[in-house]
Amino acid sequence: MPMCKKDKTRSARALFVKKGNIWKKIDMMSGITLSSLNTIEWFIAFDGRNLGKLKTIDPTTEKIDFFSKNYERDKILLFERPETLPEIENKERLFEGWCEPPILRPLVLVNKPFYKDPERWRPFRPDVEYKAKLLPEMKNAIGDKAYKCGYSGESTTVPWDFQIYDLILYKSYRSESGKVLISIGLAAY
Repeated sequence: MPMCKKDKTRSARALFVKKGNIWKKIDMMSGITLSSLNTIEWFIAFDGRNLGKLKTIDPTTEKIDFFSKNYERDKILLFERPETLPEIENKERLFEGWCEPPILRPLVLVNKPFYKDPERWRPFRPDVEYKAKLLPEMKNAIGDKAYKCGYSGESTTVPWDFQIYDLILYKSYRSESGKVLISIGLAAY
């Protein structure tokens, strides 16, 4: 369900694709695009379980809009039978963005029945030392595209050379073997 949308239409967005053994984000800059996602069968994965199967419909196969044509990551897919979607309440009020957290939590869809969790990933609270480790990676990923809004209601932006104290560590996960997945962002001052 897209953020800030008032209607109750549930939809999907493809974010990653696996090329060989490597997961890559889908976007125009990475060169990875999706020619058509029409009628792909997906498995609904949640906490190491399969919650069912469903098919998506790519509504842009006939009508191309600016975002689906230029930004594959923003392509919205609809569900062939939306009434079959499971509903899991967002009790922890996660997944907040510019709007209020959604009432229902987002679900993960995979196009192969890989929903088991053999590495037993569990939430953990990363130490502050991860900020120092991840700062160079954040700077590399963002490059010179970090900006702050101007002061006193100005409509200008200024380049932002963010530092360790500007980073925020969000919910993160650790596998039984010690691998970590850290969610990190920039503070909004």
